[in-house]
Amino acid sequence: MKKQHYLLLILSFVFIFSSCKKEITPTTLDLTIKTQPEGGNSVNTVSCEFDGAVSVPDQSIQVTVEWWWEDGNHENATLKDSEQVTFTSENTVSKSTVYSAASGYILLNYYWVKFKWTDDDGSHEIESGKAYCTSGY
Repeated sequence: MKKQHYLLLILSFVFIFSSCKKEITPTTLDLTIKTQPEGGNSVNTVSCEFDGAVSVPDQSIQVTVEWWWEDGNHENATLKDSEQVTFTSENTVSKSTVYSAASGYILLNYYWVKFKWTDDDGSHEIESGKAYCTSGY
């Protein structure tokens, strides 16, 4: 009879603790490009707006934002600049990034942005469209 009481007591504890178990929600980032970089004649800056929201409140996910360049033949891709942006809100937050030519110069050829981050769903990378910048001649 004692064995049955102990077994019943153990099963009761297992049931109580398993029903109290909190389900863990994975922390993920929903990132979308809002406006693509735009090129043109004699431009000295390109920019890109993007939105992000974290799936779990008060958790943060850091995104590496990279500006890339390639020549007019779509060759020689080169990383030109990089910055870190952090998202912490479950509400959609808009952010932007800008790449500029040195003072007195214009941008030439193709520029685009790569967004890279890691969350509970793994590693992610998305790219913007390419902006073509020309001297206009």
